[in-house]
Amino acid sequence: MDCLRKFCANAVFLLKGHLEQVLRHLKTPLETLSITNCQLSDSDWKYLSQYPNTRQLRHLELRGIKLTDFSLEPLQILLDSTATTLNILDLEACGITDSQLQTLLPALNRCSQIVILSFHVNCLSMSALRDLLLHTARLSQLSIELYPAPVESYDAWGAVEKEGMEYLVNNEVQPQEVKMSIQSLPMLLELAGRSLLSNKSRAVLDLEELPIELFPPLFVEAFSRGHTEVLKKMVQAWPFTRLPLGALMRKPQLDMVQVALDGLDMLIAQQDHPKRWKLQVLDLRNVPQNFWRMWSGAMVDACSPEDIKKNRTSKLGLAMAAKPPFKVVIDLSLSKRPLDEFLTHLFLWVRQRRDRLYLCCNKLKIFGKPTSHTRKVLRLLQLDSVQKVEVHCAWAPSTLAACAPFLGQMRNLRKLLVSQVYVPAYTSPEEQEQLIAQLTSQFLRMDCLRKFCASAVFLLEGHLEQVLSHLKTPLETLSITNCPLSDSDWKYLSRYPNARQLRHLELRGIKLTNFSLEPLQILLDSTATTLNSLDLAACGITDSQLQALLPALSRCSQLVILSFHGNRLSMSTLRDLLLHTARLSQLSVELYPAPLESYDVRGTIHPGRCSQLCAELTAIVRDFRQPNILVFCTVPCRRCGSKFMCNQGLIHCSCPTAA
Repeated sequence: MDCLRKFCANAVFLLKGHLEQVLRHLKTPLETLSITNCQLSDSDWKYLSQYPNTRQLRHLELRGIKLTDFSLEPLQILLDSTATTLNILDLEACGITDSQLQTLLPALNRCSQIVILSFHVNCLSMSALRDLLLHTARLSQLSIELYPAPVESYDAWGAVEKEGMEYLVNNEVQPQEVKMSIQSLPMLLELAGRSLLSNKSRAVLDLEELPIELFPPLFVEAFSRGHTEVLKKMVQAWPFTRLPLGALMRKPQLDMVQVALDGLDMLIAQQDHPKRWKLQVLDLRNVPQNFWRMWSGAMVDACSPEDIKKNRTSKLGLAMAAKPPFKVVIDLSLSKRPLDEFLTHLFLWVRQRRDRLYLCCNKLKIFGKPTSHTRKVLRLLQLDSVQKVEVHCAWAPSTLAACAPFLGQMRNLRKLLVSQVYVPAYTSPEEQEQLIAQLTSQFLRMDCLRKFCASAVFLLEGHLEQVLSHLKTPLETLSITNCPLSDSDWKYLSRYPNARQLRHLELRGIKLTNFSLEPLQILLDSTATTLNSLDLAACGITDSQLQALLPALSRCSQLVILSFHGNRLSMSTLRDLLLHTARLSQLSVELYPAPLESYDVRGTIHPGRCSQLCAELTAIVRDFRQPNILVFCTVPCRRCGSKFMCNQGLIHCSCPTAA
């Protein structure tokens, strides 16, 4: 078994005394080793620390292995040898004692890549759990943590004492040492937060001495219960660099943002900041990210340190140059409509304090023709913080050129998407050239651009080389969809030097019927080892064109997503296509057109014939590998506009006669 990467044994009682005999026959490095609910001998247990094929281990599961009478030294050695690779460690219900856990902690502390950790259903004391959590709290990648409730939570009969649990939190336990995840009881930190907030004046007074681990849960508790005075004081005493307020709001809440801004104003006005104050970023982005991961400092700031340092002296003056400027981070979607109350208030607050803070934006979307308030917002933004720009509007080329200088200031831009740029009939070729030059001259400043997307940009025809040649960095994504191209544009793609590291190539809706596919062959050959997704949907590709493309396509060994649907291809050509793609082992999502033979002479789909032909094509792939998502799609039904799709069986349109 040269390809075996995961070995799992559950309740295999034959394993006892024979673990070495089993594992030494596995010759390849394992990613997963799962031995659960099995009986092991002392020699089995010791062999784990000597087993050579665990050096690349990512998942280690020993759930239900009774370790009470074993030394944990073999596990220490195993953790040390996998410290830089291990993502999951499951020691649930292993009978681990307090003393055993203490010996394991140094090795566990070095496992810096652990994401999931399970210790629950072991009998551990509050003291042992405190030491465990002090160690795991430093593991910045941890996302899921399962621990047992401390043995002190139970009475003499083994029943849970909730009052005793609360007593431990409020009287015996130092809150900064508590970080629990308990299935059937309220979290200890929640109980501690509720207890503190029951006396609001005490909560405000105790913030200076409050353990920093209690700040996030206390903030969430105060936020959800509307304790605005406590929130205001917490902003001023916040001991982390980032306050991710937006992650707590399903939609912008002006009242809560006002509380945070009031707290910041009071903080800025103070000559002497609180001793533990570290707040540098108020993050108002409404993104589905784990609040706990964000406050741990794992996220990267919207503005890079190099850019802040570069601009600090020129924009903020010498008085502010000694420390980083405060940042407010937000994602923006701007349209023709006036700004809502939330953004109006926020922008006014920022404008009045421009000498003391930056307004940063990671993702910027513009819908509709830019208005005067759009340009005012762009002038207010720290433009080198913008990493993704999407423009979804029917822009005239002159409008695009007028906004080009703003693009030129987005030096850290990673992705640029522009759509629906039309050329008025009265625009002369000279004017088009001038407009293109105004726009592309700004590309020279975009040193970080990796994704370039153009959709329905009619200005592009005959000017693709002029546009792409100004992009100086190797691209990861090149998406040119629903755009008319000239023959010279198409040929230039095969010569474009910055496409050699492409991972995503999208040419959906580009009409290639009358073009030679040789430029695409050359492009696929040059990106064969990097390309992950290829979208050639609705390109008008013919049978003969596709046949010429197959050798290059079969060399794209890293393809994960492939789309050919919306092209008119015969059963014979699709059979040849699938014989080539079936050998691409990484393919996970495949979208193909239903064969031409699925239609009658009037172009109407014949469901029975379509289903039979698609089943034959699916069988070709299954002879080589088990497909994940393999879909054959017809043209839209003439009656209802829906499509037939064959994915492990035919999905009909909504017409009564479709069956």
